Amino acid sequence: MGAPVEPFNGYRKELLDKLVGRGNAVDYVGSTASGNFSNNKHEGHRGKIIDEIAQESSIGIWAAPNVVLIHAGTNDIDRDIVVSNAPNRLSEFIGLVFEHSPEAAVFVAQIVPTKTASSTARVKAYNGAIEEIFDTWVANGKHIMTVDMFSVVDPTTDLADNLHPNSAGYSKMAKQWYDAITIADEKGWVVGAGKPQSPLVMVGSNCGANGKWKSRGEIVLGPKAYLLLMPFH
Repeated sequence: MGAPVEPFNGYRKELLDKLVGRGNAVDYVGSTASGNFSNNKHEGHRGKIIDEIAQESSIGIWAAPNVVLIHAGTNDIDRDIVVSNAPNRLSEFIGLVFEHSPEAAVFVAQIVPTKTASSTARVKAYNGAIEEIFDTWVANGKHIMTVDMFSVVDPTTDLADNLHPNSAGYSKMAKQWYDAITIADEKGWVVGAGKPQSPLVMVGSNCGANGKWKSRGEIVLGPKAYLLLMPFH
């Protein structure tokens, strides 16, 4: 999303420019949009914990993107919500992504630090546990990579508040994502996008017995590569 730095481009605009400059065709997908550039869709849901992000990101997930960026867990850690189980919740989220995009290259961030010592201690524990959940995915042949955002974002100079990067911090994040995507591409991980579908949601009659299913949104399959963004806020 890019909060709280207006115009809310976050790292997305700079990352887009880097990828396009490299010769990549990129189409950001998601259920929401922000920023002062046209290709600005994403699945950044401010204030949401991991499970909520997974639930609210159906438009982007069902778009079957070939590159998926996940920076999730900040709110779980900041609120101290069963931190010991947060990596498992993240793994379930990743499983949902692979369910719709089995050939996707998935990049999961070790989340940025905070300005609070107690929260940062939990962040370190969470980031360390993230590495452990990758063994199963790698063993199953999935293309998945951790991206270190913790060590590159300086909490004393690169944060706009206790949790969110400032412009300098977002710029560092853009470079980290770009470098990781470049490495994955050189490995042959970045393949064509999958077949998108429109997720269904129950509407009407308070979602009771008389409710009806309808399309939540349309995803158009085009010649471009899909890039799904799921930032942490």
